[in-house]
Amino acid sequence: MAGRATAALEERLCAFRAAAAQQDPIGSGGLVPRLLAVEMPTPWGDGFHDGALRGTPQQRMWALRAAYIDALRDADRLDEVVTTTGLPAFYGIAPDPEWSDPTVRRALLITRPEGAFAEFDIAEYRFTAESDDLVRLAEAFFAGDVAPEAFEAYRVEHGGHREVLVCTHGHVDVCCAKLGVPLYRQARAAYPRVRAWRTTHFGGHRYAPTAWEFPSGYKWAFLDEDAAARVLERDGHSADLRMRVRGWSGVPPKAQLLDRVGLERFGWEWLDFARAGEVLEVDEEARRWRVRLDFESPAGERGSYEGIVVVARELHEAGCGPHFGEYDFEVPEYRLESLVER
Repeated sequence: MAGRATAALEERLCAFRAAAAQQDPIGSGGLVPRLLAVEMPTPWGDGFHDGALRGTPQQRMWALRAAYIDALRDADRLDEVVTTTGLPAFYGIAPDPEWSDPTVRRALLITRPEGAFAEFDIAEYRFTAESDDLVRLAEAFFAGDVAPEAFEAYRVEHGGHREVLVCTHGHVDVCCAKLGVPLYRQARAAYPRVRAWRTTHFGGHRYAPTAWEFPSGYKWAFLDEDAAARVLERDGHSADLRMRVRGWSGVPPKAQLLDRVGLERFGWEWLDFARAGEVLEVDEEARRWRVRLDFESPAGERGSYEGIVVVARELHEAGCGPHFGEYDFEVPEYRLESLVER
């Protein structure tokens, strides 16, 4: 009886269904030009994302995000920006008992360098908890200022940590809480090798537990205890993790399939290669994309991959947990149909 009850529960959870279907998460890593993560105290309950231009600094920052998205939508440019440069990403991170100060709001500004690159740039700032200057930093962020000199007085030494963002936002999706919290605890125990953060929802809960790490910019899926240990320790061969790679957020989603090829072939040292990717051709009707990825090793050796990406299958999504049955759409799974190495 208990077994049937457990099976019925798991059927209602999107991450369990995706894992049971052996869904390949590649191509879901998103393309991001810059990311702003701000300490926001928990609980993240109902109304957490509500914005108010005359509200608290936190509400004003969420209002700025909504206004940015609305402006793109009104100009009919939202799809264009998502495809060409990616949307700037704004999230809350939970303060940590050890390294956070309740009177201070930490902000991590993560930006994608121009051209080919291996790592995102990370700048760290600390503001008083209710500072209007924190809101002004968010204004500069959405305006596209990736090196806001006006806030240098608030900047602190980053320290070179690997920042691991783990979605634990159960108010958005139950899988992120049920599966994300154990992953966060495991990552948190790895400090000081990495600095782990409980993070508000950054998409892809069907791949929970999911993590996004910087400066590498890699987004991971289905990180059970063993897989998480290998990611955190850079242990073993990275090819063993191919079905847990959502993608590198430094290139367009379809080019992420080529980037995963490099990770499989070169191992963890691939993350030190400078890379740049692009979509060369799109056939929307056939759902085929021709993509290219150029790379250069730290020693100066250059190469490129070119391939055709297709939709391998579509998996039905019906919602999750208390929202099971409320949705009815298909999630594409991508496959690399051909590959040429130059």
